[in-house]
Amino acid sequence: TFGSLFILSTLGMASGLSLGPELPLVLTAGMAGSYLGVLCNQSVLQARVMNLTAASAAVGGFFGFPMAGAMFVLEIPHRMGLQYFEALSPATIASIVAVLVNRIVVGNDVTGYYNYPFLTS
Repeated sequence: TFGSLFILSTLGMASGLSLGPELPLVLTAGMAGSYLGVLCNQSVLQARVMNLTAASAAVGGFFGFPMAGAMFVLEIPHRMGLQYFEALSPATIASIVAVLVNRIVVGNDVTGYYNYPFLTS
């Protein structure tokens, strides 16, 4: 459940375990996406896409890299290649929107990592 996952991951990271913040992010956001899919009476496949989309938005928004968030989450459930290719577009868009919202809320500029002087003149 969400409560036990939250408590165990918080205690694990506070004690110095090398869990990383990815697993709690993916699991809690995936639970929220699955719950929203079930709440809206979606099919199992559509709820799974919601799960992957929410998890990729959480990872992308937390780390600030939208494509890394989408690709990291979409590689988790695969066995032979990309199995949930129908989740690629929603996961990428949700991750980009999460990064933009994070940067706007925090107050960082929504810019790239490289400075192009010919674009700013």
